[in-house]
Amino acid sequence: MADPKTLLVACGSLGLGNATRLLGVLESIRLLGGPPAQLRVVVAAAGPAAAFWREHAVRVGAELLPLEAYVLAPGPEEPRGVPWGSLARPASVGVFLRNSGHLADLARRGRLNLALVDSDYHGLPLLARRVPVIALGQAWEVLRRRTCPPIPARQLWIERLDLGFQRTIARTVLVPSFDPGAAAESRVVPVPLIVRAAFRTPPTAAPAGTWCVLTGGSGVATAPLRAWAERHGVPLLGARAGAVPTLDDTGRPLIDRFGAVVVQGGLSSISECAARRRPMVVVPIPAHGEQASNAQEVLRRGLGLRVAALEEPPARLWERLAGLPPPAPDAWPRTDGAQIVARFLLAALGLGAPCPGAAQCAGAAPG
Repeated sequence: MADPKTLLVACGSLGLGNATRLLGVLESIRLLGGPPAQLRVVVAAAGPAAAFWREHAVRVGAELLPLEAYVLAPGPEEPRGVPWGSLARPASVGVFLRNSGHLADLARRGRLNLALVDSDYHGLPLLARRVPVIALGQAWEVLRRRTCPPIPARQLWIERLDLGFQRTIARTVLVPSFDPGAAAESRVVPVPLIVRAAFRTPPTAAPAGTWCVLTGGSGVATAPLRAWAERHGVPLLGARAGAVPTLDDTGRPLIDRFGAVVVQGGLSSISECAARRRPMVVVPIPAHGEQASNAQEVLRRGLGLRVAALEEPPARLWERLAGLPPPAPDAWPRTDGAQIVARFLLAALGLGAPCPGAAQCAGAAPG
């Protein structure tokens, strides 16, 4: 029997949004016929994402390559966003070099047939070893909608850097998108939003006027949401301390029990609410262009509200949601992106036929 192909999954480690959507992709890979005998999967992650994968990797037949976590220096801007400047400290540079060395060691020990890179930036060893790379990220989508709402120049610069990195290391950039049919540039392929398998089951109804708060996995700027939930007796869901997990004991999404959800603007949280057809009140983290863009798209489609701060009680917010026109049948975005990405990866590895959703990039897929 031939040796199994090896897929490296490099997972961004600041929060958990990248980890949860990559779990959805790996669930679909196993479901579509990527058994361990044919496909070895190695997930590289650090911090909260590594803890997440320690819990879930075995279930999808993956191995974990733990990386060293970056320590972001706390400062006055932390409640408003990620202190990106702390990544330039000597300690962070050392973490980057050591993590890059771990990936280089992995590549030297055996052939990597393909790498899927989602918001992870240790890509130089992959380039050096000529590992075929597919990038997964939202930067192109944010730049496509950059004037609605207008995104400050500094935040656009961050998105352009992100997209430039993706294009530098990857043959194809897969973009989770509210509009997967949008015309794209060369080597950029919009795909539907990505959710875990538990969120792809038929949604259930919930009592009107009931609320929960879904916090982001990074823990950044969650204090106002926690305070609002505590003040009004609203359940808090999420992976951080003080919140309960997002799935119940039977594996069903807990947001199914509530009529509406307060979320930050992370794409994975919004994707999961969309998959369950739950109206949202989106409170994007300041100074994060992608969160402002996601929140505006929710508002534009009539799927909920966008607010800068949680100042109104739940009853008033529910009145505002109830006053919105019912969303059109096609307003809810598709959330079957995990299956499409999985089919594309299997085809790139020579383990499956190209899927129709990624036909336009078949020529860029590694053989």
